[in-house]
Amino acid sequence: RGLVGSEMCIRDRPMTGQIRRQSISQIGLRSCVCGWSVEVLGVSLIPVIPRSGSEWDLLCHSAVNAYFNIHRLSAITAMGLNCDPDWLPLLIRELANPAPEIRLATVNALGEMENEAAVTDLAELLYDEDRRVRLATITALARISGPEARECLVLCLDDPDEEISTAAEQALAQLARMDSLDIL
Repeated sequence: RGLVGSEMCIRDRPMTGQIRRQSISQIGLRSCVCGWSVEVLGVSLIPVIPRSGSEWDLLCHSAVNAYFNIHRLSAITAMGLNCDPDWLPLLIRELANPAPEIRLATVNALGEMENEAAVTDLAELLYDEDRRVRLATITALARISGPEARECLVLCLDDPDEEISTAAEQALAQLARMDSLDIL
């Protein structure tokens, strides 16, 4: 193990929590954010840093406010994988980001969280100018699967874009299959 620039080399075995904490304190959280993808850090640091602790918040807030979109994308992905509802307001704010790749990552993160509180904000992206964002929104709404999310998917059935209406039809069919399994 060793530090090379702002990256950590792991040669023979996984880092222990103590080594992770020491490494982070040696190079600082901001260096971690710039040197590693935050979603990897998010997964590896979950056992070490409490999800709602100030260090975790600093890590994700620093990355999501980063100048470079790659760090912002990583932070958004980490927030979705983390599934902490405290991230919801920040993720909802990112739905209005002018960069389509940020909106796409945010939609995917909200789908991972499966939080019904995001449905109203996600519904607005069903009319996004980027087709990838629209398709990801359909997938996210299907993952959330509450009554309001289903209503949004039904509205997409009449979309003039055949790919969008087909995706909505498939999402609703998948939800119907899941419902029939729940009955059994």
